[in-house]
Amino acid sequence: MYQIQEEVDISAPIEVVWDLLMDLNGYSRWNSFVIDAKLHDSDTLKVGAQQTITVRMKAGGDTADYNNTITKVEQNREIRWRGALVSPIIFDTEHYMTLSPGSLPNSCRFVQGEKFTGLLIWLIRMTSTFEDLKSAYLRMNDDLKRAAERI
Repeated sequence: MYQIQEEVDISAPIEVVWDLLMDLNGYSRWNSFVIDAKLHDSDTLKVGAQQTITVRMKAGGDTADYNNTITKVEQNREIRWRGALVSPIIFDTEHYMTLSPGSLPNSCRFVQGEKFTGLLIWLIRMTSTFEDLKSAYLRMNDDLKRAAERI
């Protein structure tokens, strides 16, 4: 298993940050990493929903699409999804985003991470993919912070 996790403190209420995360159509306005997210069989981000996210790993770089399934939605607290390449045995991911109260009034902590398992982990670790992904998470966290603190 390999895991990446990044977090940021945001000077905005949890509800404001949650609304930004739930507004998939608005991602292109504030998110330079996940530039698009589309649900296939639902109008609502809910457990079991299938989605495709379009990511731009490096600012100004190429985009890539990833399909996943929503596995957890706990209002104002957590979103999780899973995706696999060919089969979970080959390459499996679990992405999570959590919100918790901050140390100051009307603030929160946003944590974003991903757990990777499967036979391809050792090969992927030989590339810059995980470092690039870590940088992209930091960029998205900063984007989310700026967007939420403007509201």
